[in-house]
Amino acid sequence: MRINIGSDGNNVMKLLDQIKLMTSLTPSEQSLRAYIIQNGKAMIELDEEAFKKATFLSSSTIYRFCHKLGVKRYDDLRLRLAQEYIKSEKSYAVDYNFPFTATDSYMDISKNLLAIYTESLELTQHAIDAQELDQAIQILKKAKKICFFTSNMNTQMAEKFNAQLKEIGKDVRISSSLYKWKLEAITLTSEDALIINSYAGYSSKQFITILPELKKRGVSIIMITSTHNKSLMPYATSKLLMCDKEHPNDKLYSFSSNIATMYILDLLYIGLYQEHYDENFAKHQYIYSS
Repeated sequence: MRINIGSDGNNVMKLLDQIKLMTSLTPSEQSLRAYIIQNGKAMIELDEEAFKKATFLSSSTIYRFCHKLGVKRYDDLRLRLAQEYIKSEKSYAVDYNFPFTATDSYMDISKNLLAIYTESLELTQHAIDAQELDQAIQILKKAKKICFFTSNMNTQMAEKFNAQLKEIGKDVRISSSLYKWKLEAITLTSEDALIINSYAGYSSKQFITILPELKKRGVSIIMITSTHNKSLMPYATSKLLMCDKEHPNDKLYSFSSNIATMYILDLLYIGLYQEHYDENFAKHQYIYSS
């Protein structure tokens, strides 16, 4: 059985996320991408001629960019962006990085936090590609050994995920420092699976020191990350994107990325649970019976 997300089960990565993750771009194409990311809403009001004047870019640059993105032409790109903006028009207008001040009331803080949680989950659900999720679940099903590399801050979520998987007969080895990542990485083979949880920031730079060798060895790597973490994408066998509205470093706390990570881990757990639903439910009843 395969897990479906969304009402139709056919979720694909959002166009704006695809644009953020594009690689091998010329300087002109990089300028085009930056313009779309920063001015996407304004762009949908511009026809191709007006867009060229606004960006000082040529028709050939726009055509090449659209081709690399898998879009036929500029008008199609504009239409798809317009559709995305319409879908995400609902905005809670809360600062993801500083959702409360020293003088806010507890009730105001509770509303802001609820808004961040709600929107983060909605945007994460839209950011996850159904095929990528299915691939990640298949990888975990077949894996001889599962390792989970994360930061110290996210160890508790990794431990919760491990407890869930233990109940259905799988074990996860958790590492939360560069030394432990390297220690575990030495033993990983093409029969194993590695989950890396890194929104962005300092730990992402450390992962780069071990990923090339793991990819060469054929280790399946499931990346739980955001579009801020583009440097890790080439090493991912499966990438599960979360809401990326949180700043990697300039914030009070990781409210958005934490709730999004828990959501993604629960999806992976449910996908594994479904394979032997009745058997796993029987185990659950045995474990929690008095």
